[in-house]
Amino acid sequence: NDSGEITHYEGIVIDITEQRDAEQALQQSSARLKQIAELSSDYFYGLAMDQSGNLSVDWISDSFEEITSFSPADIDNFSSWLERVHPDDLEALKNSFKKLLTNQRVVTNYRILNKHEEEVWLEERLQPVWDQETERVAYVYGAARDISAQRRLEKNLQSLGEQQQTIFDTALAGIMVVHDRVITSVNQRMADM
Repeated sequence: NDSGEITHYEGIVIDITEQRDAEQALQQSSARLKQIAELSSDYFYGLAMDQSGNLSVDWISDSFEEITSFSPADIDNFSSWLERVHPDDLEALKNSFKKLLTNQRVVTNYRILNKHEEEVWLEERLQPVWDQETERVAYVYGAARDISAQRRLEKNLQSLGEQQQTIFDTALAGIMVVHDRVITSVNQRMADM
């Protein structure tokens, strides 16, 4: 009115309950996905690929440094990662990425040398994202597990098996292995007897 008193209000009320509920659901879903990813792998990441085929790290989980000893800043592109791959595994890893570029999911095992020059065995699962417009892989999701302990155990079991075979082959006594009443193997001494 003319005296400057407020006599009424005008406004619009918008119900944002659905929007708030959707935001909460999205946050919960995102948290669940992160927990599932962390349970299924030791670290995970996303790689962006430019038009020239160069891969760069878009994001990487916090556990990357714990597993590899490298910080995300140490790995800014795919070439810098390849410098850390064990020389004996480099060609196989490059072949896996060639397969990935044909829009095929890839599982690969290889070693890296960490900052202390120790071997770390990784099992990686890579999922390409195909861009229909450019007809190429434009993005890669990856999840990796440290399988070093498993590889050491396999190597120890192989060594133990080789030791047992040496003992079997060189024993002074004749040895015969029978399974279900069938002779499955004999050492040379038994054969000579």
